Amino acid sequence: MSPRRSLVPRLTDMVEAIERVREIIGVVPLETFEGDWQRQWMVQRGGEIVSEASRHLTKS
Repeated sequence: MSPRRSLVPRLTDMVEAIERVREIIGVVPLETFEGDWQRQWMVQRGGEIVSEASRHLTKS
């Protein structure tokens, strides 16, 4: 079993994923985004990273 990561690295993962998603989306029109499976995949992966990191945050 891997050692527990502290809060800071998990929050950093979340912020970096959100920043990358913002870069990927940019000012791309919705029609362009809907037709670009690679961009959709990258945004989905960013959401997965945020979701996974958030599951390990403490309630305090």
